Amino acid sequence: MTDCNSTTDNPLIDTEGQQILHGGNFQAQSITSAVEKIRLSAQRIGRMLFAQSTEIVNPALNNGLSPNLVADEPSRSFLMKSIDLATAVYMSELSFLANPVGSHVQNAELGNQSINSLALISARYTRMALDVLSQLSAAYLYSLCQALDLRAFQAQHLLTVSSNLSELVSTGLSSFVVEGHNNEEMISLLWSHFVKELNTSTGMDSSQRFRHIFVRLTGVAISCGFLNEDENFLPAIKVWANQGCEVVLALFLQVREDYACQPHATPFLGKASHRIYSYVRQGGTAAWTLGWWHARGRRSRAYGCWSILGAKDGDH
Repeated sequence: MTDCNSTTDNPLIDTEGQQILHGGNFQAQSITSAVEKIRLSAQRIGRMLFAQSTEIVNPALNNGLSPNLVADEPSRSFLMKSIDLATAVYMSELSFLANPVGSHVQNAELGNQSINSLALISARYTRMALDVLSQLSAAYLYSLCQALDLRAFQAQHLLTVSSNLSELVSTGLSSFVVEGHNNEEMISLLWSHFVKELNTSTGMDSSQRFRHIFVRLTGVAISCGFLNEDENFLPAIKVWANQGCEVVLALFLQVREDYACQPHATPFLGKASHRIYSYVRQGGTAAWTLGWWHARGRRSRAYGCWSILGAKDGDH
């Protein structure tokens, strides 16, 4: 048995058995300090991810995305509510683990070791913090990819609606346009209000939402001064609003069904976001999620586990 003087205070080594019995625990405080800084950095990174994650599921802050990033009806689905709750828990745990370990040093060995490094404890808690950060990152990436798919779906829906709205105005309201104005002005005005109302009505179910939008568009059409309000005007614009609601709702449901069969947001993404999206979605770890879609008997995987493993392993 050999008692060696070293910077970690008296490690005990069995030279014959070639075994280290005790590595010492005195002046390894530099390790304690270093890994505590890693935990603090992990907490700062987690705080940024948490802030973005909470904003992206909030319809008051996400600029036209649905509450909880639901792709089906908001009254029947609370898709990202669980993710929102989970990220809050992860953030609380990450903040707790960021507390220093070195301030809890106690003397040991009948006072022989008045100061200990506690480097191993600090390193263990740092590993726990990195695990929690991986879980938070996975939850955030899952939410982010859902939001990207919703944006792509919205873009496709708006593309189909734009041409149909022009046709609706031409067939239903063009005969009432007063001299000095034309259909293009009317279409441009109604389109800008349609997009605005679409972004502010994401909390409504589809049938109520488009009915609400066309009621607002009716008010815009009446008050804009572009139309001649004769005795036939009010019945005609009522018919126009009903037809428009039915057409746009049917387009919305059809585009959503088509997109659910083959989600593809990659044409709208840059290089970095394309790579992450492809890993999460096309890599098979997590698909675009619709409550009604999975409720019809389609099997799905445990998305969280795959995403967390990928985040920890540093894949892609």
